[in-house]
Amino acid sequence: MNIERFQQIIEAYGSVPERWPFEERGQAMALLARSSQATALLEDALKLDQLLDQSAPVVINQGLVTQILAHAARTMESRPVSESEKQPVTPKLTRIGQYFETFLAGVDSIDWSWKSVMQPAAILGSVALLGLTTGIFAPEIIEQAVYGADIEEGFWQVAFDDSGFDLEGLASIGEVE
Repeated sequence: MNIERFQQIIEAYGSVPERWPFEERGQAMALLARSSQATALLEDALKLDQLLDQSAPVVINQGLVTQILAHAARTMESRPVSESEKQPVTPKLTRIGQYFETFLAGVDSIDWSWKSVMQPAAILGSVALLGLTTGIFAPEIIEQAVYGADIEEGFWQVAFDDSGFDLEGLASIGEVE
């Protein structure tokens, strides 16, 4: 814990350690034990807490509250209201929102008696399409991303040669020129 965080805690929670966040209380107490600056901050907070405790509680004058509310009500009643304020507020849909609203209205009207068959079929078709797309495009992307253009062509010959690994060839691949 640093002095800045200790000061934030003191300003937010006051000088009583029981009010401090439990997770930081131990660290704050440890900082307080070893830092004169933290002790000074705590003493200032203690003085402020004592002044606040000595002050008289605020008494709300209910008559004044009633007068303020009555004046506000009269002001609102006498204020002219424009036509735009009289209209109910409705959110405006964007073009995409209107499209989806139309689409969803159409979905509600579909006979879903084949739902038990069509829903799994649609999911299976989506997964198959994703697999096909990945199978077509992924090998090139993975080769470029994993192996990069800086790997020597000899790596492929060494790694996938049926006759076994050439340890000297493998050692030369990792050398930096």
